[in-house]
Amino acid sequence: MKKNVLQSLTRKSEFTIVFEQGRKFPSKHLVLYVLPNRIGHSRLGLAVGRKVGNAVARNRVKRRLREIFRKLFAEHPLCHDVVVVARSTAPEAESLSLDRSIRRAIAGLNHEKTVDSDNKNL
Repeated sequence: MKKNVLQSLTRKSEFTIVFEQGRKFPSKHLVLYVLPNRIGHSRLGLAVGRKVGNAVARNRVKRRLREIFRKLFAEHPLCHDVVVVARSTAPEAESLSLDRSIRRAIAGLNHEKTVDSDNKNL
């Protein structure tokens, strides 16, 4: 039986907490908000507004983002809440470009953790 790696943020209050308290990682096609959680697994929230396009374009962007995060969370469990806000350029973006910008943000987050832990030892 396959384990469901991708869990979702569903409540408006959960999104609001991540927006207000999380770290912001902007890129050309997306804005990621990342906040550590204490529940032992990562959760994903998607905010894809009407500026992105019609329903077909928005759903395509959401499917692509979910697949990228499904692979990312399977490789590297983060224990963070992640909210992705898609910009109007997201439908034209290649999946590889979206994947790179997401991985760059996560790598920056991981680098930040190691720097903080190194400073605590001093």
